Amino acid sequence: MPVTVDGRHDFVWERDGGIWRERPWLRYFGADRNGGDPQRKERQSANTMRTPRRRRCAASGPHAPCLEIEMRVMRIDHRTPVPLVCALALIGLIALASCGDDESGPTGIDGPSPFSFFVTSVGSDERGGNYGGLSGADQFCSSLASGAGAGSRTWRAYLSTAEEDARDRIGVGPWYNAAGVRVAENLRQLHTEGIPLSGEPVILDENGQPVPFREHDIVSGTRSDGTWYEGRTCQEWTSNAESAIAQVGHSDDFSPAGRDSRWNSTHESLSCSQEGLAARLGAGRIYCFAIR
Repeated sequence: MPVTVDGRHDFVWERDGGIWRERPWLRYFGADRNGGDPQRKERQSANTMRTPRRRRCAASGPHAPCLEIEMRVMRIDHRTPVPLVCALALIGLIALASCGDDESGPTGIDGPSPFSFFVTSVGSDERGGNYGGLSGADQFCSSLASGAGAGSRTWRAYLSTAEEDARDRIGVGPWYNAAGVRVAENLRQLHTEGIPLSGEPVILDENGQPVPFREHDIVSGTRSDGTWYEGRTCQEWTSNAESAIAQVGHSDDFSPAGRDSRWNSTHESLSCSQEGLAARLGAGRIYCFAIR
């Protein structure tokens, strides 16, 4: 007679001597856990083995999802019932399917978090403030994000022009850095409270690294409220001329005398050339946000 547990007919397979037999699930996991059989645990241990802990990743890159796997596997030989072998194979297929290509990002303090904010790990080199306009700057962000395993998202450079404010380019939040830490919940928090600059670094590049002090000027062309800073956009991000300038923010809390250090708007650059951006501790780095 089958034993009904929670309205279902549930059985497990147990090896009894040299024969596999169907046993009620209740015997193993119900009120009668030992089933009146003091040797059950020893038999179960003899017929199972523990696999070493292994790391399995769905893709390459620092943000690819990974699983730490450790399981007990039943030893299978020519006497193992066919239904049990089929069931184990199905469980394995389901487990593999759950590790599909997913860019959910790293795990932060609030659980799985989408990687959606970074400062570029490299600057603009000899191009200076000429990023090829907003579209070229967006491509710069997308290229670096792709190399870090997050290329399927839509990335926007945090830069302002006369036609478009930086705050209107980056979606509505929330945004998380490469370590899974939330940078800001929404646009209001991002531009009112700002990104924290003291303590543990929150502004990280696409590889999860903080910005060195000698490159802490981050180009934005933007006021602290996220709007266009007239005359400080390297001619709408198409010029590396000595006569043009850019507004920059700071990736740390160091501030010039008499000025507040803001992540997006602290002071102007010396010029839009490579040398002009570097003169006051910069390298032409920009901020990048994922809008989806």
